[in-house]
Amino acid sequence: MAETSITSGVFTKKLTNGTWTVQSSWGLTEISLVLTSGAATINGNTYAAGEGSSAIDMVVNIPVTFVASSQYPLSGIVVTASAGTVQIIASK
Repeated sequence: MAETSITSGVFTKKLTNGTWTVQSSWGLTEISLVLTSGAATINGNTYAAGEGSSAIDMVVNIPVTFVASSQYPLSGIVVTASAGTVQIIASK
């Protein structure tokens, strides 16, 4: 997938049958996700207390929001719409 470049303002994306991985270099401090149809998961890509992350199933029409400090932008969030559509809204 091509690098997502977000310089300011709001980023929107409709993710259908694909994967979107948040990079710290994008500087995102807020991300909201809504599964509008089908199936999708959210997964982290890091370890905590010696354990790896495992995927969490999204539920249709139940939003998920991540918020971070501008000093520590969001990173490592992997959204996979395996057979569905996820609406993404993100900002710096």
